[in-house]
Amino acid sequence: MRKLLLTITALALGSFAYAQQGSVTGLGVKAHFGFASVSGEDAGGADPALGYAIGGFADFFLTEHVNITPELQYVKRGYHTDLDEQEAIHVDYQYISVPVMAKYAWQMNELRPFLQVGPEFGILLRADWDGNDFTEQTTALDFGLNVGGGVQITQRWGAEMRYFFGLKSTDEGGDTDIRNTGAMFGVTYNFLGVPGR
Repeated sequence: MRKLLLTITALALGSFAYAQQGSVTGLGVKAHFGFASVSGEDAGGADPALGYAIGGFADFFLTEHVNITPELQYVKRGYHTDLDEQEAIHVDYQYISVPVMAKYAWQMNELRPFLQVGPEFGILLRADWDGNDFTEQTTALDFGLNVGGGVQITQRWGAEMRYFFGLKSTDEGGDTDIRNTGAMFGVTYNFLGVPGR
């Protein structure tokens, strides 16, 4: 776990160091809600479950159109599988995640749309299978790629969506290929306001 924390810390500090070539133009909070699921060769029969992410972010504008946005979030992922008409298995994963998003934005009348892409690193807090803890059997460090877009509606309020593609199996033993995926929709609030609007 210590190595995982050091890895996440190094990645976060690296993103902040790179971003400081620009200027800090945003500090805020965000909340995402949507559907979580899994993909992979052994994910057959898995159905989506409720997923959400709550946390904060910092915006570092590099140019008029490009900025880097490191985030720190609590994330819930998972899925469920129907065994029969009366019984289902529910799997929940809880993470502390660090997405590092690169955004390209442009002005469109009073709105500022943007596209975003970037990696996400997650430290597993707990894995639960119908109330049974199987954290030790689950990969401690999750990794994947986010792609999406959104729009800055006012200087402070924005809306966005993103899709997470898991690139690493959740199985600690490596015997099965099950990776987190999910579509999230959310709102953002920037305490400093977005410049240029």
